[in-house]
Amino acid sequence: MSLRGTPRRIVLCLIAGGAVALSAQAYHNARITSLKQLGDGRIEARVQAATTGEAEPGANEVAASFKLKENGVLQESLSVEKADAETGSRTVLLADLSRSLSRRQFADYKKAALTFVERLRPGDMVALVTFDRRVYRLVNFTSDREILKSRIRRLKQTGSRTMLYDAVLEAHKMLRDVPQQRAIVVYTDGKENASRVVIGDLIELFTANPVPLFVAGRYRSFSLKQMIRLARISGGDAFKAHDTHDLDKVFRYLGRLKSQDFRLTYASRQKPGSALDIEIESSLSAANLVRSYTLPHNPAASLADATKNTENSNLYAGSWPAEIRRHMPEILLSLIVILLIAVIIMLFFRRQEINVKVENTNPPAYVAPEDFSLMPGRKVAQTKAKLPIDYHHGWLVEKEGPHTGRKYRINWHNITIGFAEDNSIVIDDSTVSGRHAKIERQKQKFVLYDLMSEHGTYLNGKKLLRPKELNDFDEITLGRTKLIFRKSAATYERDPDEEN
Repeated sequence: MSLRGTPRRIVLCLIAGGAVALSAQAYHNARITSLKQLGDGRIEARVQAATTGEAEPGANEVAASFKLKENGVLQESLSVEKADAETGSRTVLLADLSRSLSRRQFADYKKAALTFVERLRPGDMVALVTFDRRVYRLVNFTSDREILKSRIRRLKQTGSRTMLYDAVLEAHKMLRDVPQQRAIVVYTDGKENASRVVIGDLIELFTANPVPLFVAGRYRSFSLKQMIRLARISGGDAFKAHDTHDLDKVFRYLGRLKSQDFRLTYASRQKPGSALDIEIESSLSAANLVRSYTLPHNPAASLADATKNTENSNLYAGSWPAEIRRHMPEILLSLIVILLIAVIIMLFFRRQEINVKVENTNPPAYVAPEDFSLMPGRKVAQTKAKLPIDYHHGWLVEKEGPHTGRKYRINWHNITIGFAEDNSIVIDDSTVSGRHAKIERQKQKFVLYDLMSEHGTYLNGKKLLRPKELNDFDEITLGRTKLIFRKSAATYERDPDEEN
């Protein structure tokens, strides 16, 4: 036997084993769809799981993959069986009509979406939601391919604003009560500038009631990373999509998604009216499935509707933080109006104070009309108001970078510059660190600091090794971005008497 062919055989065996593993992938997502008490006193839990694999586990493997705890106690009488799953799937396509995507990217998305609609299986239904400066349900759930293709072909980029988070929230509302296989698909660069909700609200919502979100993107921006995180939390996934071929692979992946329902029953020893904390551990889900439930006094009554109402009330009502979040736009608008009124009142009284200072000057001595001829060359001195300027500021002008020519005004004693969104000045340049540099005002001068940046900070072509004072027209280099510092000093109007 030749030893030269042995490593090749080992590599081939490893590849074959990997192919088998990929063909029988684990379940992708699982959730508890219903929880109720049967007539004989047993508790029934329905679990729905979604998978992309072709092979399904055997009955023994399925039974062994579930462990159920009631109030922390493992139930030995648990029985598991497969149930008939709902046929068909529900998918919401989110179409970004803003100009944050290029024309080519938008055309690629339309082409891939048309191919996806053409491959719909019997029973599959698709809804189309568009968003730019507003969110609009263009097509409700339908299986009519011609309507969907006609609406997709007519999509055009029209807006300059992007309500991405509000669109994801709208899709979640459309799918949160759907029992079938469901998914949200969005192709985006992650840019968001108009939504009423923030990413934290979506993370909390998708954690409490997960709906699989599939994100296809091209760039590695901070905002896209937030969407990728949301997709992983929801039980969905994120894909790199650089062209039509990549988008087509994403939609083909979604076309292979399948759902399977499992019926779990066990004998409960709790009395009617008792509260149950159900925790299901399974290999079909990365996290344990948790649901709270109260036993009815009538065991024969079905509690599916009660469970559904309890879940919705726990998510969206019953606590004052939820009420505050629901009315947050009105609260913010009221605060802005109050702030504007306060600023107007301050400016009004400030102007009145200045007018009083100007008018309260000593009146000139009385001169009789006949005495005016005695003073032909005398001029009456005019008193000018001295209006001090209260602050001292400067500018940074972007000489080279992603937004050449943009001006950044300095009105604070300390400002930070970097790629992260919590900086005073945000530079959209991947070569700039999250917190790159700092400018600090010290009396009548500005001092530049380097905040341990990855590529360093350069002042007039020299690397900044210690803090240095900035002069007018100094050039600051951060990565591939160059900024020009302009200084504007506070001045006071000179008194004419001082000139004499």
